[in-house]
Amino acid sequence: MASTNMKWHRVFTAVWDDLQAHLERGEEPPIDDYAATHPGECFAVCCEAFFSAPDVLSGAYPELYDLLTRYFRQNPLKRLPPLELEEA
Repeated sequence: MASTNMKWHRVFTAVWDDLQAHLERGEEPPIDDYAATHPGECFAVCCEAFFSAPDVLSGAYPELYDLLTRYFRQNPLKRLPPLELEEA
């Protein structure tokens, strides 16, 4: 259990750091920039993106996407039409 918690912490810290770096450089982050306002909001925005834009989240943060597929026990990418998967 401890190693699972450490992985979640490591992955979300990396996402948080990446969001902060994008904003510091004046770049648009790969997900809604509201995620960079607070770690709790980061989790919420990532979960929202998991369901509403799984291709974007998976492309930007594949390790996080993998964690969320196991957490929610589903894979929203499989629900996207093939054309959207090719465009992603």
